Amino acid sequence: MHTQIIPQKLTPVPGLSSDAIQLSLYRPSVMIIVIDSASSSSFLRSMPRTLQVLTDLYGVTVFRGLNKVADNSAPNAHAFLNGVRSDKLMIDDYVLKPEVPDWCHRYLNASKFIGTQFVKAGYVTMMADDGPKAIFGWPNCYGFKQKPIHHYLRPYHIRIDPDSMSSEEFAEDTADLLFQIREQQCKETYDVVMEYQKQFLNAYPASVPKFSLIWLTALTHDTINGLFHVDDYFAEFFRQYQSQLSNSFVFFMADHGPRWGDIREGYVGRLEDNNPMLVVAVPEPLRKNKQLKANMNMNANRLVSQYDVYTTLFDISTVAAQSNWTDLSAIDWTSKGFHKRQTSFLRPVDLTRSCRLMQIPELYCLCESDEKYISTDDPTVLSAAQYLTNQLMKQIDESGARTICADLSLVNIVMATTNIVRSFNGEQNRVEYVVMFMVAPSKGIFQGLVELVNGQFRMPSSRLSRINAYGTDSHCTQDALIMPVCYCRDLV
Repeated sequence: MHTQIIPQKLTPVPGLSSDAIQLSLYRPSVMIIVIDSASSSSFLRSMPRTLQVLTDLYGVTVFRGLNKVADNSAPNAHAFLNGVRSDKLMIDDYVLKPEVPDWCHRYLNASKFIGTQFVKAGYVTMMADDGPKAIFGWPNCYGFKQKPIHHYLRPYHIRIDPDSMSSEEFAEDTADLLFQIREQQCKETYDVVMEYQKQFLNAYPASVPKFSLIWLTALTHDTINGLFHVDDYFAEFFRQYQSQLSNSFVFFMADHGPRWGDIREGYVGRLEDNNPMLVVAVPEPLRKNKQLKANMNMNANRLVSQYDVYTTLFDISTVAAQSNWTDLSAIDWTSKGFHKRQTSFLRPVDLTRSCRLMQIPELYCLCESDEKYISTDDPTVLSAAQYLTNQLMKQIDESGARTICADLSLVNIVMATTNIVRSFNGEQNRVEYVVMFMVAPSKGIFQGLVELVNGQFRMPSSRLSRINAYGTDSHCTQDALIMPVCYCRDLV
């Protein structure tokens, strides 16, 4: 089994002449490499050689203030690839409904996908994951109805995935292929994906603008130590392909930080989870653009979100290109159909933006607060933990899985903090509690934020974070929303 890129004859884009593509406007390529579950700090610790190459040869900007906007991969991917919020969010007394309701059990609207924007702009496009489910397909979601880009690696992964085969004979054959690739050829999943990326870079002339999206899950999803052994690989990749990437924006980033393991049970682990890595290189011809350089340097230490990543990519594909990169001043993105929560970090980012304005749930907000540790024996903390346990059961009930998922009960409280949120609109100040607790029979550890208002608890976001791995505990369901919560009754 092997992969290949066969160049396609691109369909002319209406209203965009070939002269405009090749001569009048500078149209830089874009390469995005997403490493699942890699925090900003873990990248700096684990990949010093790669960072050195990126700094010396690409002049990268390391964004230290990227904030995830939701718990796990899918809702963050919706934010930076589709520009939409897929979770419910409560702000004060207002409940904001998801902008893509039931995104798992309906086909996604490809018109918002950032790859579609680049197709419209005359780019040749590619997308590759290191597994058959794809970014929006895990664990059993519909994803896109049709391929939204030109080149797609998913058919390769389906062919080597035994679970995707319809017969036992094909499954056995596929298992043999998988053994040959991973054991006999000693290839990890990232090897195949990055080989596809190299083929894509080599398949088209330098004059053709390219957009590629790589998503690597296996490296770090289950261990915080996964980045170390690929440091040399990526350092060599970026060194070897410097010439071919000289006219490219490079986004080396993550969806969120590490969500599992002992480190996640402490304060530092929570910060790492909320602060995914983001390293951006601009094309060589734009590195002398004083306005762009000043904006990037300023924004590197400001709060930005996954929604901003989407807006920045859109800026590259459309808005900045229209001025031929001569005007990178701040603009009103709402006039272009965007929400006020987001902006492009190619332009000045407002220092006064808050998590509330940016629609980042308080549980994930990187901004420092007056949060203080509180005794796990505090009666209010006990009540908050019981309330959150009840919310877990409510999720199971609402999904219709009560018959297959065991009842959960509070076992103990691992950690709790409290914070007073001062009101700016004349309302009563709110008291927030962040509680980490364990439930039986799953021994699942969860973390949630509740507000105490007029003696009543409420949960501003629609999800709690699962802190420890659940493995096959939820084998009886394919519902992505309750898999972290469900402990199958046949295990009791």
